[in-house]
Amino acid sequence: MIDPFPPTRHDPQGIHGLMWEELGEPPFDLPADRRLTMVSYCAKSPIRAYVEPTRVRLALTEMPMFLTKTHYIRMPLEATYMQAWASVPQRWRSVVEG
Repeated sequence: MIDPFPPTRHDPQGIHGLMWEELGEPPFDLPADRRLTMVSYCAKSPIRAYVEPTRVRLALTEMPMFLTKTHYIRMPLEATYMQAWASVPQRWRSVVEG
């Protein structure tokens, strides 16, 4: 899960913090300088979360995507994003970038 939105009063530690709390896990605190999150969950007991706090303009970290409770593949998020962005027509890039 990638949470690209800053925390709000409804989720002061981001979506992961809110979900983690709902699961009855110990509190999660986002670092002050990285208020966005990338999280990979492994649905075994107890549930595991691999959390990478991030911020705007920081390269996306490679994250695990669990296929089973014991097997995962590495997701090259930054390379995938950059490849997808390269195929966006210039007209739309201008709209997004302002």
